[in-house]
Amino acid sequence: MLLNYKLVVVLVICFLVLVTAQPPIHFYKLSLQWPLAVCNSGSMACGTPIPTVLIIHGIWPQDANDVPIPPYNASTNPCYSKAPITDSVVLQNTAFTPIESNLISLWPDLKNPTQPGTGFWEREWLKNGTCSDYPNNPLDYFKSALTLRQGLTNPGEYVSFVLAFIYSVIEFMYKMVERLE
Repeated sequence: MLLNYKLVVVLVICFLVLVTAQPPIHFYKLSLQWPLAVCNSGSMACGTPIPTVLIIHGIWPQDANDVPIPPYNASTNPCYSKAPITDSVVLQNTAFTPIESNLISLWPDLKNPTQPGTGFWEREWLKNGTCSDYPNNPLDYFKSALTLRQGLTNPGEYVSFVLAFIYSVIEFMYKMVERLE
């Protein structure tokens, strides 16, 4: 009888550990996109004006093998014991409104880049934020992406530098070939 009691206690403890375990997040992948390239690729009908800076495409929690952490699902992926915030009104009031101007400029919905993209941001949250480190604080989830992007003061400088470097290497190689002839 005592053995059965101990077995039940061990099983309950194991269950609680599994239910309250957090997803195995090892890092976040910040994805940026160049709107002019996206909008001119024909894969999306973009609104105007098209932003001319690198913008956030998403921030995705990844596991140790660089596999995305799937979104919260109470039956198939209950990554937390408490369900994350998913109510549209709560998301609007607590996550989007306080940082709306930053979201519009750095994480716009390219289909309508000058308007609040609440549906767009909500989809991003439901797909990538609900099993992040911020399941009940979507404001911090979005702020983390904005902070990372704002740390890149002018990503266009890096693109220009890389292109200039590639050009100088090609020019150097061309001159070397001319000397060999």
